[in-house]
Amino acid sequence: MALTADGPYLGTDDAGNAFTKDSLVAYLQTMYKLPPDYHADALTGQDYLDAFADVYGYGMINLERAMTPGNKIYYYDGNTIKGANGNAYWRMASGTMFRASSVFGGTKSVSAPFFDVVESLDGEISLPRVWENEFSLGADSRRALYMGDVLGEFKTRRDTTNRIQFGNFGFSLNTSEKLYSDYLGGLDDMRLDYTSGDWTFATGFQRHFTDGTSRFDGMSNPILGFASNVLTSDVAYRMGAWTFGARAYSGAITDETMLDTDPTISAQYMPARLGLVQGAQSDVAWRGKHFGFSTAVGVMHENNTVLGAMSDGLLDMGNGDTMYVDSEFTYSPTDYLSFKLRSTFARTTTDATGQFIMGMSDIDSNAFGFGIDAGNFSFSVAQPLAVSHGVLTYPYAEYEIVNNGNGDYDLNIVDTHIEDLDLAPHHREVRFTGAYRHNFGEFTDGAIGFIYRVNPNNTDAFGNESVFMMKMTHRLGI
Repeated sequence: MALTADGPYLGTDDAGNAFTKDSLVAYLQTMYKLPPDYHADALTGQDYLDAFADVYGYGMINLERAMTPGNKIYYYDGNTIKGANGNAYWRMASGTMFRASSVFGGTKSVSAPFFDVVESLDGEISLPRVWENEFSLGADSRRALYMGDVLGEFKTRRDTTNRIQFGNFGFSLNTSEKLYSDYLGGLDDMRLDYTSGDWTFATGFQRHFTDGTSRFDGMSNPILGFASNVLTSDVAYRMGAWTFGARAYSGAITDETMLDTDPTISAQYMPARLGLVQGAQSDVAWRGKHFGFSTAVGVMHENNTVLGAMSDGLLDMGNGDTMYVDSEFTYSPTDYLSFKLRSTFARTTTDATGQFIMGMSDIDSNAFGFGIDAGNFSFSVAQPLAVSHGVLTYPYAEYEIVNNGNGDYDLNIVDTHIEDLDLAPHHREVRFTGAYRHNFGEFTDGAIGFIYRVNPNNTDAFGNESVFMMKMTHRLGI
């Protein structure tokens, strides 16, 4: 505080410009007035600074200057101390600079302390200042239960597909019950397909890449679920009960998509784009009278995100390539009863090169779901996507300020080592969803539903979460 007070030892002005003795005197004279018994030759230069120290000591404490890093910031990268012009590190540390997908789980943090050095005008007194910083990964704030627009995604009818067939061509278009300011009229999905014999070729658009299944019940491919506003092209060949297909897609990762695993904070706003995704997959399916299965193998490339997390130059997760295997088994003993079991296994590689990240191992993740459809009832229990294994490596150092015995202070850096941060959550979310739908007439439908989350977002820090829904829709017929 002495070296940053408005007094005779102040080395720089608020802009970081070094004071001369005369400029410092001029600066202090705008704020202080010496007693009248000091004669005129003590009102300039060193004589003034000595007289000032006699009367005011170190001067008035300037807390803002004392608590704000200067124009030269240093940080430790595991081997050497490096400098960077500007106080960008402080600004980024004090704001939201990293938003992580809930697949990481809990609140994990990377320790990244830094320091700068303040000096007196004559350079004889110097003092390091240390700021302890941590960059959080994962959900680190509490939230209350609210009925935002979860109902906008809650369907009162199972089959909402509006399809038109003309010759070998088929066209479908569906809009959302939820209002979007997207200049697309709330378009949910649109698809154009052409069938020739056993072959089907199609192209389309999907707002949420869930292939028509619910975004919240855990029964869709969670890797594809990161993408939104997706353009797709696919081809399928049918041979009896077998179907062989391939698909390519391109879309975006947005705030909204990243929060789709959390239905209570998927609200009405224009989502910010975090990155882009492109990918391709091949799949094979078999459908019998009662049994069926499908398996898809694919790869998804994320630009500037890894599994939906956004970062910046300090904690740069880099680009990511995720290879996944998604399998689904179904058993339908009757027309009104169906069981579904789904599992997804994925591995993500990344070129993480952030200034506080030295590297990242391959990230393994998985998701599981089991669902039952019985007439108008539907129920599912699932573990949403979460990291099962993955390590982030970063440099670690502790800082101590010690008196060197000469009236000066030095910075002592101790306990320097390479730290590993386990990305796997300590607690997995288990999600229960259920719904009952009833048709009240040709144009009127109703439904009740619930979502119950144990360890939401793969952490036990915030308690469990319940969402209850009741909804009716009435369509105007012509």
